[in-house]
Amino acid sequence: MINPSLDESPFGILLTGGKSLRMGQDKAKITLADGRSLAQRLAEILGQVCSYVIEVGSGVTDLNCVHDSIEFGGPLRAICDGWNLLRERDRSRPVIVMGCDMAEVPKEFLDFLANESSQRSVVPIVGGYIQPLCAKWSAHDLEKATRLLASGISSLRNVFDESALLIDEETIATITDPSNISDVDTPYDLFSRALVSPGDADDWVAISSSDLDIAIVNSWVVQARSGGSVIFCGTVRDFSEGRPNVESLRYECYFQPALKTLESIVARARSRWPELVRIAVIHRTGTLHLRDIAVIVACSAPHRGVLFESTQWIIDTLKKEAPIWKFETWASGEDWAECNHNYLDVEVLSTDIQRNCSAVPNS
Repeated sequence: MINPSLDESPFGILLTGGKSLRMGQDKAKITLADGRSLAQRLAEILGQVCSYVIEVGSGVTDLNCVHDSIEFGGPLRAICDGWNLLRERDRSRPVIVMGCDMAEVPKEFLDFLANESSQRSVVPIVGGYIQPLCAKWSAHDLEKATRLLASGISSLRNVFDESALLIDEETIATITDPSNISDVDTPYDLFSRALVSPGDADDWVAISSSDLDIAIVNSWVVQARSGGSVIFCGTVRDFSEGRPNVESLRYECYFQPALKTLESIVARARSRWPELVRIAVIHRTGTLHLRDIAVIVACSAPHRGVLFESTQWIIDTLKKEAPIWKFETWASGEDWAECNHNYLDVEVLSTDIQRNCSAVPNS
């Protein structure tokens, strides 16, 4: 994929090889809720940021593909295979390297990598680990990788040294939720980010940085064994208390604790209303604008009696307990929304996270 409008931008490599053992299917070919394959989604994002993008793997996208020189030879070998082609175009240009399982990496983060003026490699750190498969590699380090591979070393850990520019989570958080700079390894990883529905499971709990599609949720929640369903859809309104003319919201969260909290709420709802058939609770993160969907709660059951009560209880409890922060921008200012969370019944949050909630206002 060549983008002439980005002539001075980095090259791009999308890696689509690997065995995907924990996923149980080829990650690159997974069809997302929006109908695209996982690999094609990332190919399109790279194409918006990089001047020339290639795939290294089995040829599952419409990119020019370099097939792995050794099948399942590992990511370092695949990167070197790609660099061998790209260096024929320009031996000095950096390359944004992307694994096809970096499912929720937003374009804004790749823009950040591409626009970082340093001649060094730019590598994010998430959860204490470097993420070389969502990074900008300098030509110097790509050449170093080629020499390491030739000497029999195939570990990515040996490529980067003190010359690399490491991007910490605090910096990443100014661009996107740091949890978005991580790979998906299992089916649970996919549906917990609302990238796909959970199939035959009866609970769908997810936190997503992508737009929420109410039609997909409705299709999943309605079952032959349920005689009715209720879907609550929370959207961005143009005011909040003392803040007229709201223009946008930004939601942030502690991903794993927030997910566990939502799962706890669903489990308690099932205990209170055992006749519920399916329950979906899906919340957005990131920046939202007026009328965008911020949260979806959906329930189905054989009879209508429990549906309104259970749906209202779930959304009310979510707003009290989930560690999801709301930052509001309105006509005359911006600030966090007032914190009204009650964590007394939530065991999944650590003392540190509760302390942080008291320090940072929440919705």
